Amino acid sequence: MLAEELTPIAIEPLKVKLREFLDSWKAHGQPMHGDCEIIEGRFLLIVANEQEVRASGCSIDSLNRELDKIIAELGLTLLRHSSVLVRLAGKITVVPLLELDQLIQAGTVSGDTPVFNTLLRTLGAFRDGSWEIPLSKSPFANRLS
Repeated sequence: MLAEELTPIAIEPLKVKLREFLDSWKAHGQPMHGDCEIIEGRFLLIVANEQEVRASGCSIDSLNRELDKIIAELGLTLLRHSSVLVRLAGKITVVPLLELDQLIQAGTVSGDTPVFNTLLRTLGAFRDGSWEIPLSKSPFANRLS
């Protein structure tokens, strides 16, 4: 997740650099076939085709190192796991986890508020609608009680 929404002009160099890396990405010395997309100017979707070669810890580490390098080169910032992205009034809003409870108590956020499930592990889960889900069905649902 990116800390700020990127414009289409800012997205292009990010995609080019990511795809350059993915074209040479390897697991166990074998080529990994991967691709990337930037969703809503905010989310990095990186997928690997594991039908031929399974991603390894080392290949995932190399992806993370390269991603950190590219993000730094482009002057961007990634959000780490201390925030949740919610859709409020049609706009994606970054909510620090510490503030989520306050927004729930104030009624600004409810169980029906769309949040983005960044814990998906497959492209199928992304495509089947598990990506943008109500807070009540998200990993943060326990904060509603």
